[in-house]
Amino acid sequence: MITRRIESRKKRSKRRLEARKHCSIRHVMNKQRQAVYACGRNLLEGLDQKDLILEDYVSGILGDLIDQYAPLKEMSTIGT
Repeated sequence: MITRRIESRKKRSKRRLEARKHCSIRHVMNKQRQAVYACGRNLLEGLDQKDLILEDYVSGILGDLIDQYAPLKEMSTIGT
């Protein structure tokens, strides 16, 4: 009886693990976690974060602002 319960529990655990493997939210969270840990490791190793901030964050923010206030469609009609 105990052996059957153990086997049953193992099967349920295996099914749950398989279901979690296919969950896209878990994948996204894992990618975000890896990015945060990588940034933390860089800080602990003393690497200069100035370039990362300037290149990634600022260019992303500026790109969004340009897209918002000067969309490509409007920019292409200015020259004509």
